[in-house]
Amino acid sequence: MVWIHGGGFNFGSGSLPWHSICRTSSRKSAFQKGRGGNSVLDATETKPGCMQGKIPGFGSVKGTSEDCLFVNVWSPGKGGTLKTVMVWIHGGGFNFGSSYEDWYNGTVLAATADVVVVTLSYRLGLFGFLTARTTAAPGNMGLYDQALALQWVQENIEAFGG
Repeated sequence: MVWIHGGGFNFGSGSLPWHSICRTSSRKSAFQKGRGGNSVLDATETKPGCMQGKIPGFGSVKGTSEDCLFVNVWSPGKGGTLKTVMVWIHGGGFNFGSSYEDWYNGTVLAATADVVVVTLSYRLGLFGFLTARTTAAPGNMGLYDQALALQWVQENIEAFGG
């Protein structure tokens, strides 16, 4: 995991909250761009996955929370030219899964393939895809989460060498 501190790179393993540059008024609405901050972020630990039931055949994820919209970034940390960026969006039928499971850790891939690896989270199940068929609760918030996370990557990944 790489995060910016004082213009340089620090290495650890954790999650960056892409929602820190976004805001929402309720769990039913899409995130909107908000004001970014200049504070130093401690991204040394992974955060919980989005609310969900047990994953069939796997049991529960490490922990879940409604405060779950984060990206994980692994960078080879080598200077020079910008690296290729690989973004992984976990599967699970929009009901299960998490970008924080050990099998999605991008440390080895970033180091051996010389790429920047990004995993992201999005709201699942009822929180992400239930619709009331109204403009107040149109549904598919999980897809909005994915789109905004990809936009965050596009706007910020150069700071991580990608």
